[in-house]
Amino acid sequence: MLIVIKYILLVSFAEVSTTALMLDYAGLLALAGVSYWAIVSAVNTSATDGITLSQAFLVSMYVALVAAIMVGGFLYVYTKYLDPTHGDRMVLKTIEYMKVRKYSEAEIEKGIANAKTFYSPVSQFLSGVSVIVYGLFVSIVVAALARKTKRIVQL
Repeated sequence: MLIVIKYILLVSFAEVSTTALMLDYAGLLALAGVSYWAIVSAVNTSATDGITLSQAFLVSMYVALVAAIMVGGFLYVYTKYLDPTHGDRMVLKTIEYMKVRKYSEAEIEKGIANAKTFYSPVSQFLSGVSVIVYGLFVSIVVAALARKTKRIVQL
């Protein structure tokens, strides 16, 4: 969800690089927290006294997969239906940026083509799904830490 908020902020405001960076870190922490909670829940529901590292990793990757699909889905819906002019605005910003820095016309045309491709709804979906890469690294760390969690006895 924090990644979605970051995206909305980046679309809405010109200079939010510090805020975007902080939201990235908060998103990673949230992903790690939910992964840890899912692994602890798996430990508590397992028939044995714990789960293996590979089982903990898979549980954490399931969490990352769900998060990636949610983020990718939101970005697709946002750019396709909620704000269909977003891609056009980003192309205009690309043109302004390149003209200020005195790029040649050929480079500007190439930049326009790249911006149109990158800001299409499908490309936004794929960039949102790339959250799974973050999830891979988070899953490795969290699985190693959380798999040894003792079962919580409930009264």
